[in-house]
Amino acid sequence: MSNKKASGEKVSFDEARRLILNALNPLPSEDIQLSRAAGRILAEQAVTQVDVPLDDISLRDGYALISEDTINASSGSGVRLKVIGESLAGIPFTAQVNHGQAVAVNTGAVIPSLADAVVPKEDVKQGDSEVVLRERVERESFIVRKAEEFRAGEFILGQGAVLDMKAIAALIAGGHSEVRVTRRPRVHVFAVGDELRSPGRDLRSGQGYPGIAYGITAVIEEIGVDEIRMELVPDERRAILEAIPDPQAVDLIITIGGTGGSNRDLVVKDLSEAGVAFLFRGIKMRPCHSLAFGIMETDIPVICLPGGISAGELGFYQFVLPAIMKLLGREEFSLPEIKARIEREVLSPLGQRHFIRTRVERMAESRGAEGQVIARPLRRKKIYQEMIESHGYIVIPEDKDKVKALEDVTVQITEKELPGLIF
Repeated sequence: MSNKKASGEKVSFDEARRLILNALNPLPSEDIQLSRAAGRILAEQAVTQVDVPLDDISLRDGYALISEDTINASSGSGVRLKVIGESLAGIPFTAQVNHGQAVAVNTGAVIPSLADAVVPKEDVKQGDSEVVLRERVERESFIVRKAEEFRAGEFILGQGAVLDMKAIAALIAGGHSEVRVTRRPRVHVFAVGDELRSPGRDLRSGQGYPGIAYGITAVIEEIGVDEIRMELVPDERRAILEAIPDPQAVDLIITIGGTGGSNRDLVVKDLSEAGVAFLFRGIKMRPCHSLAFGIMETDIPVICLPGGISAGELGFYQFVLPAIMKLLGREEFSLPEIKARIEREVLSPLGQRHFIRTRVERMAESRGAEGQVIARPLRRKKIYQEMIESHGYIVIPEDKDKVKALEDVTVQITEKELPGLIF
């Protein structure tokens, strides 16, 4: 694999994304029970194995009837129909319905032969053996016809679909008990720095706990991995080389820290000497400009994140998360975006993609922007507090060196839930 890009010049943000995602392929697939498939990603197209529904069924508790019998229901005396039986979910009424007759039905029950409509029970007057209708019932009312949802062999979901509650419900209804999904990745994370100490250990002057490293690891585990390992490594060549996992036991390596230009930033240099071919060593973006990406000789991707809190967080969202999704079978993955107006003017480094943490909310009334979604740039010295307050990132493109107050901007959302005022 060529190492041409890694020699010196930083690549653009878009080129970095392209190089990383083009170097990855979805992991092999495996068959699992649908009852255990929540959150997994479909490895192949799924089709129904049975008609859905298998019969004509009722959408409401009520009475199945022949709609033609109700043409004169709005007359003074209404229409009287004799109730000849009951169709329950799973226990069909086997005889047919003739003119002047009705069959009581439950939601999900099979519609008796010749009946072509259902009237909800709250819309009729019920007697001991008859019902009285005061309104005409249209043909097909409250009926789902056989195979109206899906016919056997019809497409349900495509490759790359996330198996959430809706998807699993549709697959089960379509006759599936197992599903083929992409195998979950095995991920190895190591945070590099002499100053790092494991949570729970006492700190000395100059030391700290690796909050962003543990945060990234926790989110990766939540996404769903087969195995994840995280360790702390000192700024020593031998320790860094020893931290490299067995290539047969890992699908993705993530390093955090040691990518800057100081004499103690050894990660990229040491990994290169260990056989990692770097496709690039730096990106034209802020923060996270020193992120590097390479491939081990065994085709294992290696993403080297900067150790700074903001840079590590941004690098995770922009590069690590899409890479994991690609391994899981999601060919294209990006953070959701909204349009907003920026609250105040900000300057931006020309020629670099600039990401600024932001809170978003609706403006009640301000300078002609009533009802607009407003993006408030967060610029705090207290970085962890800024992270907690943030809903995502304002994205400023490379060709802008300034964004004026109330100018339209793109905001990438990182929060799973936002205040209801926004959407």
